[in-house]
Amino acid sequence: MANLGGEVFTVTVENDGLRLDLETAMTTQHFCYLPGSMGDTVSQRTDAVAFDAVHSRIYAQPQTFEGGDLSSAQVGAYDMTEGGQPESWWNLKNEEFAAGGMFYDQPDLKMGSGGMLYIYELASKKMEPYVDLSELGITTIEGLALDQHDVLYVIDGHDEELVVIDGWRP
Repeated sequence: MANLGGEVFTVTVENDGLRLDLETAMTTQHFCYLPGSMGDTVSQRTDAVAFDAVHSRIYAQPQTFEGGDLSSAQVGAYDMTEGGQPESWWNLKNEEFAAGGMFYDQPDLKMGSGGMLYIYELASKKMEPYVDLSELGITTIEGLALDQHDVLYVIDGHDEELVVIDGWRP
């Protein structure tokens, strides 16, 4: 889930991204991270989305399954000024990578998997380990957010708790 401003969020379900408006309690199709041209036996799942408000862009990190078998992992960018149309699509070297959360941290993405926070450099399309959050007891990142005051919010799925890291910057 990523906040698009106010009480509006983007959330994902298999093969699709939705717009959730808490004020109206309505969900609508918002962006599609599975192109229709991929066929009936292909599906995608993502648990991680981020929003870049400056460029009006959503990022998602899906895994692709063909016939039920994992085949690849990607990062996708979607232009919200064009109604959520795919803008860019990059394959990750590790097809098993699945982020449990991510956020846009200009000019890059930060993605969490397990207890590790990774940096995905949008300019170079490289992903590297960034910060090991397991040192703070976080072992299963299932949500990430960074606010304008450098407060990092991490949902640790293992302990089912929200961890708040004030003044976060490695």
